[in-house]
Amino acid sequence: MARKNYQDKSIRSNADLMTHLRNHGSAQHGAGHWLWQRLTSLVLMGLMIWFTFALFEIRDAKQNMIVVWMAQPLNTGLLIATIGLGFVHAVLGMQVVIDDYIHHTSLRWFLRLSLYGVFGFLGLFVVLALLRVSALVTVFQAAQAG
Repeated sequence: MARKNYQDKSIRSNADLMTHLRNHGSAQHGAGHWLWQRLTSLVLMGLMIWFTFALFEIRDAKQNMIVVWMAQPLNTGLLIATIGLGFVHAVLGMQVVIDDYIHHTSLRWFLRLSLYGVFGFLGLFVVLALLRVSALVTVFQAAQAG
């Protein structure tokens, strides 16, 4: 039984077609990638709602009060989660763009590694900065109380 609409004339049966199609396209990791993009976007929607209300809460505060607000453990954790998931979501989206539109293999790998490196460095920098602010405020508050 020959496939009439398929361009490759060497494919004669369904088994030949399956052998030819195996390990091609997004069937290897596309579904998981799609799911992670959707999950990060759902969690980010909830975190953005929290962040919007938090900004309204501190909109008239002075800088030192905002730093104290940031140093509260719940707020520090939620800020880290928001920024971290935002970076993960951005990397997932950019990875799809790179994979879909960059056809030269070595350039695609270079761009993906650059993407991971830049976002990994920025994510680590932001997390360490938030943790440092939190630690400094905690030490300052303990010194004033004691």
